[in-house]
Amino acid sequence: MEKNTTSQGELKVYKIKSGDTVCSIARELNIPIMSIFMVNKHRNPKQLTIGDTLCLPNHKDQC
Repeated sequence: MEKNTTSQGELKVYKIKSGDTVCSIARELNIPIMSIFMVNKHRNPKQLTIGDTLCLPNHKDQC
């Protein structure tokens, strides 16, 4: 599996690839979907395009 994440402090940046949805990203990376929504409040998850980026919580530091 190709890595599409890079770390930036406490957040990771994920580059959207073909077929990605917020749900599939959460499932693939084992991150709660609500955590993704919380750190991307300004983004509409229905308007993701290939090459866009999402911030992801560094779930290792949580719980």
